[in-house]
Amino acid sequence: MEKVLSMYFSPTRTYITLLEKANKGLKLLDLSTTSLPIDLENLENPTNEQALEELYTTIKDISNDAKFISISIPMEYLIITQFPGRPQLSRDEIMTVLDFEIKHNYPQFNPEDFPTFLFELQPRKERIHFLAAIIPKKIFQTIKSIAKQCNKTVQRIEISQISAQNCFLYNYPEERDNFVGLFNLSDNFIDYSVIKGEEFYSYNLIKYNSEEDIPKLIEQNVNKISNEFSIEINSLYLFGTNLNKIILNNLTRQFKNKLIKIKRLNAFRLVANGMEESSKQICARLAHHYPACVGCVLPEYHKKVKFY
Repeated sequence: MEKVLSMYFSPTRTYITLLEKANKGLKLLDLSTTSLPIDLENLENPTNEQALEELYTTIKDISNDAKFISISIPMEYLIITQFPGRPQLSRDEIMTVLDFEIKHNYPQFNPEDFPTFLFELQPRKERIHFLAAIIPKKIFQTIKSIAKQCNKTVQRIEISQISAQNCFLYNYPEERDNFVGLFNLSDNFIDYSVIKGEEFYSYNLIKYNSEEDIPKLIEQNVNKISNEFSIEINSLYLFGTNLNKIILNNLTRQFKNKLIKIKRLNAFRLVANGMEESSKQICARLAHHYPACVGCVLPEYHKKVKFY
């Protein structure tokens, strides 16, 4: 059995779990969170000093015998672009699109400084589309530096929303034949993706100014994707640091006339719990904060190709 320390570097704090991988699935051995965020783009910044000290202390307390680290990075550090394509699109043609996007956003850098994960989305209007997640190489270097400081090996680096999709598919097998919208609520932004099992339909970023706007914005985006693909979204699962009961209740009222299931995403629903009984209530209460941690330890449900 292999123990893996998983971390999600959210914009407000770092979430940490210690998971054990076995033939029958995952077991949660411990979890924690820091109180301070870490700037992955500038690890040497003096403002990171206290946050890193807190992180290393936390890791030492819960993961002495874990050799590996899996990391989820938030969408805030990425350039996300979507573009149409065609079957058998060549690697050179894809590289041309990626080079343009990178040079547009970072004209002072070389495209080779930006490793990219490419996902093939389901066709819309009979045309294939791609989602590219472009990541500054500096982020990878920072993560490896943190892992080295902890005397551990980086096993995997994943994008937070993709990790959440993995986590959902593991924990809700009964939903695999349904069209599902997954919403990660953070400060002023919502990461929103639509999947049906391993089929990846869409990703979008929704900006909001107040919590009161969230239900209407979600409804608008659900309607837009439903019309675009001529599908009926069956379920909405919400998670993230800014999710609360008021938002869930308001969203339920917003969709009261539609046959759509609305639930909080429980990252530990089918994860065996190896923690003490007193800690299990904490897991239940905070389960919607940890999809990115759980998902980056699981097998990859969505195929991706890495460039550079």
